[in-house]
Amino acid sequence: MNTSSAAAPSGPAIPDLACAADSGLRPLSASAVALRAAAARASLRCIRVDLAACADKASLLECFARALRFPDWFGHNWDAFDDCLRDLSWLPAQGYVLILEHAPDARARCGEDCAIALDILAEAAAIWRDESVPFWVFYDGCDEAATAASAADAADGEPGGETPQTAAPPPQSGSSK
Repeated sequence: MNTSSAAAPSGPAIPDLACAADSGLRPLSASAVALRAAAARASLRCIRVDLAACADKASLLECFARALRFPDWFGHNWDAFDDCLRDLSWLPAQGYVLILEHAPDARARCGEDCAIALDILAEAAAIWRDESVPFWVFYDGCDEAATAASAADAADGEPGGETPQTAAPPPQSGSSK
């Protein structure tokens, strides 16, 4: 009797979430349920970020702020988003797994703001990776080429070269970036 089929994977492979060196942005190829279970096995905090209601920069930042329980001092701008993602002291954990749901819808409505958020998430993942803390961001389809480029830049630590960069919007009065 051949029992090798019992060991065959039942779905897309989930990376070793405990491995900080491999963490970063990835397309969501496994089910969110399987990712949550893998995060629990790796003792990582898993956070679902529902982007379904995102219509603009303000609502996009609010979705992240609510899901990640940003502190009251969060300034609802890109610099504050970046600061909060690099800190997370109010959410102590051995590492983090963010699951971005409805990312294609957010990308369709928020356009460049979604790309900027993904760039900042990639930069935060690189910072956490340097600290040997896993920081994974799984998204259910977005601008995969831009996200791959952002992840590669963050891993290299050197933006530029042949990789197109997403520029931040001009400063608004009373807020940074």
